[in-house]
Amino acid sequence: MKEYLASSVIDAAPERVWGVLRNAAAYPEWDPYCQRIEGEIGQGAKLKVYSKLSPGRAFPVRVTELEANRRMVWTGGMPLGLFKGVRTFSLEPKPGGATEFKLHEVFSGPMLRLIGGSLPDMTEAFEAFVSGLKRRVENGDSHPDSGVTDRGEGLSRRAIFFVPLLAPLALGAGAEVASSNGSGG
Repeated sequence: MKEYLASSVIDAAPERVWGVLRNAAAYPEWDPYCQRIEGEIGQGAKLKVYSKLSPGRAFPVRVTELEANRRMVWTGGMPLGLFKGVRTFSLEPKPGGATEFKLHEVFSGPMLRLIGGSLPDMTEAFEAFVSGLKRRVENGDSHPDSGVTDRGEGLSRRAIFFVPLLAPLALGAGAEVASSNGSGG
């Protein structure tokens, strides 16, 4: 299993955070790793995510869970669970009207052993996602010129072929990031 986690407390009610998360078309305005997302976020919806981690490559995902103002899960991967990515967006109300936001992704499956080493370190992308979301919700700001450019050169051909969820996601200032890289399925 290989996983990434980023979190931050956002000074806004979960409803405001949720409103930003549900607007797939606007992700490139605040997430510096997002090129675009095709599709509308809804229960069972199919999305195509385009990330600067792999320019021009679409990563198909399905919205497998959607609980308004609380939780959203995107799932993608290979048939028969050979390789699977599950990205969870969680919102927890905090005292004083704030929201604790967590972004967690787990890669698993038998093929992970073969391609796990080819996957890029997504810690920076998770940090950028969370900080961009925080900035957007609290200030209405778009992402600053982060200097993120198309970075497909860092991915091997195997990773580009297999990775289902290299979506544009990241975190920010004052947020916590953890990554755990192990092998297994």
